[in-house]
Amino acid sequence: MNNTLSRLKNKIIVSCQAMPNEPMYAEICMNAMIKSVIKGGAGGLRVAGTRDVKNAKKISDIPVIGITKPEVIPANFKEIVYITPSLDDAIKLALANNPAIMSAISNTEIYQSKIGQAWAGYFPTFSVGIGYDRTKTLMPMMSGTKFNAFDYYKTVSLSAEETLFDFGKTKTEA
Repeated sequence: MNNTLSRLKNKIIVSCQAMPNEPMYAEICMNAMIKSVIKGGAGGLRVAGTRDVKNAKKISDIPVIGITKPEVIPANFKEIVYITPSLDDAIKLALANNPAIMSAISNTEIYQSKIGQAWAGYFPTFSVGIGYDRTKTLMPMMSGTKFNAFDYYKTVSLSAEETLFDFGKTKTEA
């Protein structure tokens, strides 16, 4: 936390937000706005929504403050909390903004794929092949002279294999 505060010392935190019904809300526009303010020297960002928090973290490593807002600002906005009003909103933003959580989610996906790779040795395999062969043969003629001729062979093959039991020989590295 102290590192974050020291990085923000004497810097400006720029708010990059657009409402879903506004033209600048398009992801490409928001990313361009985020890149522009970082290039302009922003020390931190304030963005609305998990999409923009994730994108800001991908674009740069500067501190990001994530908030949520309703699509329509309530008429009594001065009397109520409407920016990140619920615990659910705060949790979604924390998940999008926390590098340790993002890393854990990525690791989970990696290990899910490794489990799939480990199972691959037990699934059937299929192969298809097409071949062409040309062989040269000598053909005798009635006059006693020989000439060269070619025989052409075309082959197509299809095979399937499945291991029913391998006595523990299939190696898995999950």
